[in-house]
Amino acid sequence: KKDDDEHYSPYVGVQKAALLQEARCFNDQQIKAKKCCTIITKLLYLLSQGEKLTAAEATQVFFSVTKLFQSKDVQLRRMVY
Repeated sequence: KKDDDEHYSPYVGVQKAALLQEARCFNDQQIKAKKCCTIITKLLYLLSQGEKLTAAEATQVFFSVTKLFQSKDVQLRRMVY
């Protein structure tokens, strides 16, 4: 039986390298808003767990994410903001 204080996260075990590879979809011609929102959530989870990005990784993610501001999907734009 799980304790009430235990919290389960579906993102446990997410690998930084694999996630950065997934984040390349931010540069796709056709943006899949739901997929991008999930990837942003995973990135935020990793960062909240103390994972560090190198300067190059952070720069790549930053410029990729800023392109998502142009999306017509309101939820995605809110996530980016």
